[in-house]
Amino acid sequence: MSAANRRYLEFLSALEDDSSGRREIERVTKRTQDATGRSHREINFFLPADLKLAWAILRGENVISGLTARRLRRQLPAWSGSQISRALRRFCEHSLLKKIGGTFKYYITQLGLKVMTAALRLREGAYHPDASGLSFFR
Repeated sequence: MSAANRRYLEFLSALEDDSSGRREIERVTKRTQDATGRSHREINFFLPADLKLAWAILRGENVISGLTARRLRRQLPAWSGSQISRALRRFCEHSLLKKIGGTFKYYITQLGLKVMTAALRLREGAYHPDASGLSFFR
């Protein structure tokens, strides 16, 4: 019996506590207000626009040298300058990006890196393009 208890305790100690990650994702997926009272909509990684932006932000060169609106315009040619500005402001308000004062650069925060990679991993695992043609009522 003690060996079974020991194995069970080893199993429990190997489990990761993901409660902080869940709280962070929940915080990002809720509407927020800035200091001026302006409301910013939530981030939904299942929307194509938010997904494209997250993939663009997480590109290697943006993580290393910082992100600028100009670089995002090249990566997202269908977006206007004002769309990119609003999206960057929204990601900053949710603490996923941090603007460097006196420059036009943004850096990904630790929270942003953790939440975006987890959400994108979850999204890729939840949606399987091969399963889109399945029908349960044949």
